[in-house]
Amino acid sequence: MTEEQTTIETKRDRVRRLLITPAQDRGMRFRKGTSDEDQRKHLDRLCDELGIDYPIFLAGMGGRNNPTPPELVAAVSEAGGMGVLGVAALDAEEIRYRIREVRKLTN
Repeated sequence: MTEEQTTIETKRDRVRRLLITPAQDRGMRFRKGTSDEDQRKHLDRLCDELGIDYPIFLAGMGGRNNPTPPELVAAVSEAGGMGVLGVAALDAEEIRYRIREVRKLTN
């Protein structure tokens, strides 16, 4: 395994640990008055509709100097969340390149 592949695997493992930790253990709280069962139903439906395992979204940042790296997008996606590329300030060729990179890193 190359150093780059090892780094990507390490990122994936970190993201997976975050995603499988219950929301309550991370200090997240849902709206008062909503039962745990109702919350789970809504989250399950959202995940089913989007084809993801966990209701975690990477906010793609598109600044020209430091946009979201394809490796992070791939790690979140591979761990079961929704990886999002930030491309607002990039030209079309750079966007195509980053999409190809994410596709190479994901299955």
